[in-house]
Amino acid sequence: MKHKQPARTRRGWVPGTFLLTFSALLIWVLTDKADNQTQVSNTETAEVSHTAARAPVIAASGSATTAKGLTPTEPDETGPVLQAEDEPPFFETELKARLTQVRDQFAEDIQYPPFSRPIRNAQELAKYQPNRSSESATPTDFDNPEAPGLSLQMSKYRFTEGEAVEALARISDLDSSRYSRVSARIMSGRKVLARVQDVSASGTQAHHYPILFNHSEALTQSAGNDFVLIADFEIDGEHFEVAAPFSYVSAVALIETVQPASVVGANLQIPVQILVSQPGLHKLTANLYDAASGQPLLNLSSRELLENNQSLLTLRAHITALRAMGKEGPYELRDLSLQRLPTAPRYLTEFGSSVSDSFAVTGFPFTDYEDQPYENERASARLDFLSQIGGEPDS
Repeated sequence: MKHKQPARTRRGWVPGTFLLTFSALLIWVLTDKADNQTQVSNTETAEVSHTAARAPVIAASGSATTAKGLTPTEPDETGPVLQAEDEPPFFETELKARLTQVRDQFAEDIQYPPFSRPIRNAQELAKYQPNRSSESATPTDFDNPEAPGLSLQMSKYRFTEGEAVEALARISDLDSSRYSRVSARIMSGRKVLARVQDVSASGTQAHHYPILFNHSEALTQSAGNDFVLIADFEIDGEHFEVAAPFSYVSAVALIETVQPASVVGANLQIPVQILVSQPGLHKLTANLYDAASGQPLLNLSSRELLENNQSLLTLRAHITALRAMGKEGPYELRDLSLQRLPTAPRYLTEFGSSVSDSFAVTGFPFTDYEDQPYENERASARLDFLSQIGGEPDS
């Protein structure tokens, strides 16, 4: 008895092969965007996943007969012959939908320079806060969903020498009649470097315990190591511990002030004065907020070779990005992060500090700017390519 074979296509792409080829093209198209962003902004990594469908084997084009001597259109027990147009209709639809989504996102992104990126939502803001610390949390009873919860949140992840280490310990869903107490300690390995025996509760919020470690000589001597802050919660005589990691480093540069901003062409230029102790390539990132509402607007970045003593790093906010967010100012510069990148004579990544957490920045009417859209010829060429392979007419 002859066994039936799977259906075969006479001509056309194997769907799985086409998807792999398509994915390779997308990676090539998007490489320019990634290259530009890594030059002047926080490194971002985009993960692109694709699904490759299995497909029947395709007979060679132009073949006059099959292995059994039958013409390709003759019925045979080896199975029906599928024409190229008989390929599953969802394949082309899904492919075009994915391509359209990638193309539209790419078209949106290349409107703005990599040194001046709009912040559209909370997820993007979190991405542009490199020194943000994650909350550590645990329930007091895993078997009881109504049991009180414990959490510990550092004010930031990286502290520089001389700064106070701050955190907030909280107990949630605890009845006010129950007794609670919090102590804290800082450890490096198994060594206790600092301790607070009794943390005072907040006067405004129940079961909130602000933790403060002022400058510690033990921390300074261990600067550069990894540290852990451990909060010990006592509830009605029962003890629980929650830990949060943090870093404590020596600063190699200091953000001293922000000089008056001015409009130059299509950009709002914001000169930042920096005191440098180690020459080399320095990178500064910061977020621009609307001063009135506190709304985050733009992520700004710049990198330059700085020498010793006082130097300037200039941040630029492009009119295209400012107009997209709809705020003319005044502004505030926050979430500042200063790094010395690996360059001669010290091939290490080192960090700077700032005299303030925020700086005021003057705003100007949008009419004061040159109405000059940002253009990137390489990115535009790749966008055209995306449109062509997606069957979109040139715009």
